[in-house]
Amino acid sequence: MGKWRTKRKNLQKRKKRRVFAAIHAELQANDERTPEELEQERLQYEDERQRVHQQWLGAVQKSNVAFEKQKKILDERKRLILAIRQQMEQAELEEDSNSSAQDEPQRERGNAKNGILK
Repeated sequence: MGKWRTKRKNLQKRKKRRVFAAIHAELQANDERTPEELEQERLQYEDERQRVHQQWLGAVQKSNVAFEKQKKILDERKRLILAIRQQMEQAELEEDSNSSAQDEPQRERGNAKNGILK
Protein backbone atom coordinates (compact mmCIF):
# COMPACT_ATOMS: atom_id res chain seq x y z
CA MET A 1 0.00 0.00 0.00
CA GLY A 2 0.93 3.60 0.17
CA LYS A 3 2.91 5.40 2.72
CA TRP A 4 1.41 6.76 5.92
CA ARG A 5 1.55 10.31 4.50
CA THR A 6 -0.54 9.35 1.44
CA LYS A 7 -3.08 7.55 3.61
CA ARG A 8 -3.41 10.58 5.86
CA LYS A 9 -3.92 12.91 2.87
CA ASN A 10 -6.56 10.59 1.42
CA LEU A 11 -8.30 10.44 4.79
CA GLN A 12 -8.37 14.26 4.96
CA LYS A 13 -9.79 14.40 1.44
CA ARG A 14 -12.55 11.92 2.36
CA LYS A 15 -13.44 13.96 5.46
CA LYS A 16 -13.51 17.11 3.39
CA ARG A 17 -15.78 15.47 0.78
CA ARG A 18 -18.13 14.22 3.51
CA VAL A 19 -18.34 17.68 5.09
CA PHE A 20 -19.07 19.31 1.73
CA ALA A 21 -21.62 16.60 0.91
CA ALA A 22 -23.36 17.20 4.26
CA ILE A 23 -23.38 20.97 3.68
CA HIS A 24 -24.71 20.47 0.15
CA ALA A 25 -27.46 18.12 1.39
CA GLU A 26 -28.45 20.63 4.07
CA LEU A 27 -28.62 23.44 1.51
CA GLN A 28 -30.71 21.29 -0.80
CA ALA A 29 -33.08 20.49 2.06
CA ASN A 30 -33.43 24.19 2.82
CA ASP A 31 -33.99 25.05 -0.85
CA GLU A 32 -36.76 22.52 -1.27
CA ARG A 33 -39.93 24.23 -0.17
CA THR A 34 -43.02 22.65 1.14
CA PRO A 35 -46.27 22.99 -0.82
CA GLU A 36 -47.54 25.38 1.85
CA GLU A 37 -44.54 27.66 1.35
CA LEU A 38 -45.00 27.55 -2.42
CA GLU A 39 -48.69 28.40 -2.06
CA GLN A 40 -47.85 31.27 0.31
CA GLU A 41 -45.34 32.63 -2.21
CA ARG A 42 -47.89 32.39 -5.04
CA LEU A 43 -50.43 34.27 -2.92
CA GLN A 44 -47.91 37.01 -2.20
CA TYR A 45 -47.12 37.33 -5.91
CA GLU A 46 -50.82 37.46 -6.75
CA ASP A 47 -51.44 40.15 -4.11
CA GLU A 48 -48.53 42.18 -5.45
CA ARG A 49 -49.79 41.78 -9.02
CA GLN A 50 -53.27 42.95 -8.04
CA ARG A 51 -51.87 45.91 -6.12
CA VAL A 52 -49.75 46.98 -9.09
CA HIS A 53 -52.72 46.50 -11.40
CA GLN A 54 -54.88 48.73 -9.19
CA GLN A 55 -52.18 51.39 -9.20
CA TRP A 56 -52.02 51.14 -12.99
CA LEU A 57 -55.80 51.49 -13.31
CA GLY A 58 -55.73 54.54 -11.05
CA ALA A 59 -52.95 56.12 -13.09
CA VAL A 60 -54.83 55.44 -16.35
CA GLN A 61 -58.01 56.95 -14.94
CA LYS A 62 -56.13 60.01 -13.70
CA SER A 63 -54.47 60.38 -17.09
CA ASN A 64 -57.81 60.11 -18.89
CA VAL A 65 -59.32 62.78 -16.65
CA ALA A 66 -56.38 65.10 -17.33
CA PHE A 67 -56.64 64.42 -21.07
CA GLU A 68 -60.37 65.15 -21.12
CA LYS A 69 -59.80 68.36 -19.15
CA GLN A 70 -57.11 69.46 -21.60
CA LYS A 71 -59.33 68.52 -24.55
CA LYS A 72 -62.20 70.53 -23.07
CA ILE A 73 -59.93 73.55 -22.64
CA LEU A 74 -58.69 73.28 -26.23
CA ASP A 75 -62.24 72.93 -27.56
CA GLU A 76 -63.27 76.02 -25.58
CA ARG A 77 -60.32 77.96 -26.99
CA LYS A 78 -61.21 76.90 -30.55
CA ARG A 79 -64.80 77.96 -30.00
CA LEU A 80 -63.71 81.33 -28.62
CA ILE A 81 -61.32 81.90 -31.53
CA LEU A 82 -64.10 81.13 -34.02
CA ALA A 83 -66.43 83.51 -32.19
CA ILE A 84 -63.80 86.26 -32.24
CA ARG A 85 -63.17 85.70 -35.97
CA GLN A 86 -66.88 85.92 -36.69
CA GLN A 87 -67.15 89.12 -34.65
CA MET A 88 -64.19 90.59 -36.54
CA GLU A 89 -65.72 89.63 -39.90
CA GLN A 90 -69.05 91.07 -38.79
CA ALA A 91 -67.34 94.29 -37.69
CA GLU A 92 -65.51 94.51 -41.03
CA LEU A 93 -68.76 94.00 -42.94
CA GLU A 94 -70.50 96.66 -40.85
CA GLU A 95 -67.56 99.00 -41.33
CA ASP A 96 -67.63 98.42 -45.08
CA SER A 97 -71.37 98.99 -45.24
CA ASN A 98 -71.07 102.10 -43.06
CA SER A 99 -68.23 103.52 -45.10
CA SER A 100 -70.06 102.87 -48.38
CA ALA A 101 -73.23 104.44 -46.93
CA GLN A 102 -71.24 107.48 -45.85
CA ASP A 103 -69.51 107.73 -49.23
CA GLU A 104 -72.84 107.76 -51.09
CA PRO A 105 -74.20 110.99 -49.59
CA GLN A 106 -70.86 112.66 -50.17
CA ARG A 107 -70.93 111.56 -53.81
CA GLU A 108 -74.46 112.89 -54.17
CA ARG A 109 -73.41 116.21 -52.69
CA GLY A 110 -70.36 116.28 -54.89
CA ASN A 111 -72.43 115.43 -57.93
CA ALA A 112 -75.04 118.02 -56.98
CA LYS A 113 -72.33 120.66 -56.81
CA ASN A 114 -71.13 119.62 -60.23
CA GLY A 115 -74.67 119.57 -61.56
CA ILE A 116 -74.95 115.82 -61.89
CA LEU A 117 -77.89 114.14 -60.19
CA LYS A 118 -78.73 110.54 -59.87
